[in-house]
Amino acid sequence: MHSCMNYESLMIVFVIGMKYHRNVY
Repeated sequence: MHSCMNYESLMIVFVIGMKYHRNVY
C-alpha cells in the first residue's frame, strides 16, 4: 500500500516538474 502511494506521488511530481521545465524553456 505504501509503495503504491509513494509511486503515485513520485509520478505526479515528475510530470509536474517536466511540464514546468518545458514551460521555463
